[in-house]
Amino acid sequence: MILESNTFKNNEMMPDICSNTPKGENVSPHLSWRDVPTGIKTYSIIMEDKAIPFFPIIHWMLYNIPEVIRELPEGMNKQGMISNQIKQGKNWRGQTEYYGPNPMGGKHKYEIKLYGLNCTISEEGLDSKTFLGKYKDNVVVEQSIVGYYDKN
Repeated sequence: MILESNTFKNNEMMPDICSNTPKGENVSPHLSWRDVPTGIKTYSIIMEDKAIPFFPIIHWMLYNIPEVIRELPEGMNKQGMISNQIKQGKNWRGQTEYYGPNPMGGKHKYEIKLYGLNCTISEEGLDSKTFLGKYKDNVVVEQSIVGYYDKN
């Protein structure tokens, strides 16, 4: 499976528009994926700040994305969900919304991971720990893209 973004290239800087800083607009990035294996029923996305390895800082979490969807537009968080089946998970602030980068102390690494699952998920407002603990055996494939952000 290949995961890409028109908003930023893998292992490069994310634009200010995605950030939750005075320079940004807190806009979720564009994501698209292809070359998907068979057996996928839904997708999940988790965006995590990897600055503190032992403490997950989740900025965005979506799950139960229908298998037929292969792209999320830039700014989907401001435009509304493209399917009523998509559910938002909790970010590190306990909110079910996109919370863009606003790093303290220099450049941070943000990993956006796409999971292809062999099931649908009906629960509302999951956090990443619960999701990964409960559905790890349902993950058929995963892929990630990395972006960096420095508000200085």
